[in-house]
Amino acid sequence: MLFVVRLPTKFPNCKFNNYRSEDLSTAILKRKDRPNRLLVEESSNDDNSVVCLSQAKMDELQLFRGDSVLLKGKRRKETVCIVLAVDNCTNDKILMNRVVRNNLRVRITDFVSVQPCPDVKYGARVHILPIDDTVEGLTGNLFDVSNLTTLGVLCNERLTWSIAIGRELC
Repeated sequence: MLFVVRLPTKFPNCKFNNYRSEDLSTAILKRKDRPNRLLVEESSNDDNSVVCLSQAKMDELQLFRGDSVLLKGKRRKETVCIVLAVDNCTNDKILMNRVVRNNLRVRITDFVSVQPCPDVKYGARVHILPIDDTVEGLTGNLFDVSNLTTLGVLCNERLTWSIAIGRELC
């Protein structure tokens, strides 16, 4: 049942005077326009810091090739990636690597939010530190140049590294 409310004419500037009853009754059926909400798809790119969009979607979001974007996934998880344009991507999809999907806690066919992130600072120092329990039994200075090549070979087998990024502000 549809009710039509008529306002008295003593309120000529009221915003409800211009609405028609069919506009209010079908307003809930209209979909919101969210251009920055994209469907996740698998990327063939091996780079863990890159996501791919179509050129039309990049133009719509006012992004350029190589811009930094903030991706928001499930459970308030966020990450920053570099955006590239590809031809094999549709306008409603974003192509991302498995590592990026794991960081955002999303799966293929989930939705992520894409926002430009222009204020990304460059990292000044990177400290790569081994986790304590993975270097048991190794002797000598772990950060010596001769040991780094040995550790690089062992890293694939049993070493786990923790990476801490430090930033120096000018």
